[in-house]
Amino acid sequence: MGVRVSRPRFIVPALPAAGERVSLPEEERRHLRSRRIAPGDAVVLIDGTGAEADAEILPGSPGAPVLAGILEVRPGKERDSAVWLGVCAVRPERLAWVAEKAGELGVARLAIVLSERAQSFRGGPGTVARLDRLAREAAKQSGETRWMQCEGPVTFAHALASAPGAFRGLIDFSGEDFPRSGIPDSAALLLGPEGGWTPAELDAARSAKWRSLRLPTPTLRTETAAIAALVLTRAGMREPVRFLSEPGAES
Repeated sequence: MGVRVSRPRFIVPALPAAGERVSLPEEERRHLRSRRIAPGDAVVLIDGTGAEADAEILPGSPGAPVLAGILEVRPGKERDSAVWLGVCAVRPERLAWVAEKAGELGVARLAIVLSERAQSFRGGPGTVARLDRLAREAAKQSGETRWMQCEGPVTFAHALASAPGAFRGLIDFSGEDFPRSGIPDSAALLLGPEGGWTPAELDAARSAKWRSLRLPTPTLRTETAAIAALVLTRAGMREPVRFLSEPGAES
């Protein structure tokens, strides 16, 4: 039995109907050229709505926009679960790593959160734009039809009040054990800076009905703790995580 090879995936602003054509954005054209994809090759197009389309790269003259002909559009399905992740501003390279891995783990929204011990200058508009690009690439890599939305910086108080989720956990080494099961399909996680939360922030989280949760590990960097918390959350939900080594995942 042969192994099914996934077709290359590209992002377009909006999927047209079957039988129509769409132009690939310049960033996606560069990706297409790097993959040595030629006219007649089959690809998959996504636009972030959950729908995806089978398409074929069409012939064109040199220098002209790369066009794809839509063969079939498959409507999107509702997410089985939704995870909001709030991370206090850390170094850009660490935030980038969190964004990449969180996108692969199916996080719906990532927010950069300001706190008393976080360096606010690390969460500027340029950082958020970069994280958004990484989220899109993670969606293509992992076979997702939606990509994580990035926002921020937002205040700690705003994060406490507005984060969605029937399960809301603030990661803190002094908290209760992280639950192994029974986590609902809508969850929010909040990770602090490496200096930890202040007593005032912990009090505010408790007042806002957030659970203070401890990871079953020694002290971790913020970015490592974020991924550990996401994996534990997914494990406690009904929805399994599909790894890249499984059939049908992108290579």
